[in-house]
Amino acid sequence: MSVDLSLDLSAVLFSAGFFLVNGLFAATTLAFGLAALLDSVPATRLVLAVFLAAVFLAAIFFAAAFF
Repeated sequence: MSVDLSLDLSAVLFSAGFFLVNGLFAATTLAFGLAALLDSVPATRLVLAVFLAAVFLAAIFFAAAFF
């Protein structure tokens, strides 16, 4: 009786994308709150740019998981 413990690459990529998105939402919420408290438009724009870049990266992980 043996157990196959090999990792499926698509599952690993999907999980990585999922955790990236969850962490991204938490970090973005905190960063937007801080930028709002500081009333800083450049900080808000920077947070938005980082958010969009991370969403793009997560989309690549999800796409790689299914193709």
